[in-house]
Amino acid sequence: MQRRVLIEDLGQHGEGVGRVDGRVVFIPGATLGDEVLMAFNPSRKRMAQGRLLEMVTPSADRVPAACAVAKECGGCQTMELSYPAELAWKRRRVEQTLLRIGGVAAEVEPTRPSKSPLGYRHKATMPAGGLAGKIRLGYYAPFSHTLVAAETCPVLHPDLNRAALAVRQAADQMGVGPERGESGLRSLMARRSSLTGDLQLVLTGHRLSRFPWDTVLPPLLPGLAGITLAWPTDSANRLVGVKGELVWGEARIKEQLLDAQFEVSAFSFFQANPALAAEVALTLRQTLGSVPGMLVDLYAGVGTFALTLADLADSTVAVEAVTDAVEDGRLNARINAQPAVRFLHAPAEAGLAKLVAGGEAIGAVVIDPPRRGAPELMAPLLDAKIPRIAYVSCDVATLARDLAELTAGYRLERVVPYDFFPRTVHVETLAVLERR
Repeated sequence: MQRRVLIEDLGQHGEGVGRVDGRVVFIPGATLGDEVLMAFNPSRKRMAQGRLLEMVTPSADRVPAACAVAKECGGCQTMELSYPAELAWKRRRVEQTLLRIGGVAAEVEPTRPSKSPLGYRHKATMPAGGLAGKIRLGYYAPFSHTLVAAETCPVLHPDLNRAALAVRQAADQMGVGPERGESGLRSLMARRSSLTGDLQLVLTGHRLSRFPWDTVLPPLLPGLAGITLAWPTDSANRLVGVKGELVWGEARIKEQLLDAQFEVSAFSFFQANPALAAEVALTLRQTLGSVPGMLVDLYAGVGTFALTLADLADSTVAVEAVTDAVEDGRLNARINAQPAVRFLHAPAEAGLAKLVAGGEAIGAVVIDPPRRGAPELMAPLLDAKIPRIAYVSCDVATLARDLAELTAGYRLERVVPYDFFPRTVHVETLAVLERR
């Protein structure tokens, strides 16, 4: 069946969403405000997949894609939507998801924009592939392991594109091919310091140490600070190894958020959009104000929030499960002359339980969990009756699920979206809660 439809929303993968006779239809290739002719299978289901046949009237918010492979790559799902329209949609998405999944009606503040919708990423992981033994780097097409090679990526800082080019050139010079069986390159992880411009590279693959990366790669890449060779895990879906060996340069690069200095090793987490991460820290400072008792930073990483918020509280504890991040965090506490900031090497739930059992009054908790959220923490947080909780989320659906539990004992004080990843459907959200 063919029908004309107005695109009223975007799906979780960036596809256009329209309605036909009360049925929701998802139409890849369409964006907000487009009127399209599409074909779909008229079943009795409430939702259907449509196929774009013709653009009847393009949206007033449609813009040319800034990337030649945007449609094939699928990493930048909103590349053809104007940036103001993208920011407005992300605010609505947070509002609607909190209500639909969590039953939480919240007044969501306007989405805080990135300084630029392009060139903002300071970290990227690119899988390797290629033909005739020649390395090519890019991204996987949606729902596949099919490599879409990208000579440059417009959302990366230009220095990361230089790094990818240098790795391809070095691999070609040395005869390193893409991973095949027990040899070759699986991926490149490149990180750029927003403070110094230094570049940190992690090359994951089999038998990479047989090649002279330490002599071939540095001359090709000015600003290179360190090269780490990592070995793959058993999982074909994990692009970056979890352990590695520094083969050239420094083990850490320097970063800064607000007035806090950080040193970050290759396997430690640090935000890919540091400028906007600093805005989150500033919002937290303004919202939390003075914290009586202890401030606890769960999923603390290298101490991002613990060190930028430490002066607000009588004492600060950062809880982190990743060994490298804990080591970096303790170093960062010394660098920032913050001996009162303690790092507890433990999973978030176990760390919180230990601190609660210790008896010291906890005035506020900041949690910044991975995409899966923190369902195991909700009951312990409610039981602990901590006055304030700040939840920094990279997935609004899991945030909505967790807030549905927390709002049984807490009132939502603020909900602020941040556009850490422009030209994609992803949105970072800060929710601040106060004990009822």
